[in-house]
Amino acid sequence: MEAALCEAAPVNNPVSSPTQPLSATISEAIERLRSLSQVSVQDGWRYFDGDLPVDEALQSDNWQHWSLGAVNARDHHPWIKGRQVRWFSRVIQVPTDLNGYPLAGLCLRLGLLWWSEETQVYVNGQLVQEGDLFDCAPRLLLSESVQPGDEFAIALRLVSPIHDDGALMKSVCHYEAFSPDASLEPAFIANELAVLQSYLERIEPKKLEIL
Repeated sequence: MEAALCEAAPVNNPVSSPTQPLSATISEAIERLRSLSQVSVQDGWRYFDGDLPVDEALQSDNWQHWSLGAVNARDHHPWIKGRQVRWFSRVIQVPTDLNGYPLAGLCLRLGLLWWSEETQVYVNGQLVQEGDLFDCAPRLLLSESVQPGDEFAIALRLVSPIHDDGALMKSVCHYEAFSPDASLEPAFIANELAVLQSYLERIEPKKLEIL
């Protein structure tokens, strides 16, 4: 796995140019690492405005007749306030790799963020999560070990707050090692670098060069 990581994200000399501060170079490296195991799936959601019987809403054959969602300037899927129900649906298919980093054998978690006073999340027809305005950012385990081509049918039932528009604000696939004993992975390295970068920028900016 380390060899695949090195091939997918070659290490460059972290020397900044006058037009590219060192901190920006580090941030680019962090984002590059994250892109090897995380991917937004905000595009591609379909939606149905109004409530439906659960059995009907979970029929994936019907989803093609739902409207195709479009994100706004904030990358959100909004809908009107007033406790209005909106169903979202999509099928997530596991690719062979992300930017050259192989995904076979990794676990898959779906990270969601919503602004909804009542939420139910269904995976392959099963209710797996409920939430509200406060319990609004789950990371759902879809598989402990994926293979390219695996598919997961996702349906969300969300209810907008009475005084605010509702929104599906984020949906991200995270491919990670399931075992804590597994080798280091891109997202872990990126998160550790981000913490260290933030600390050095605030406390000891002259030491950013060590990154």
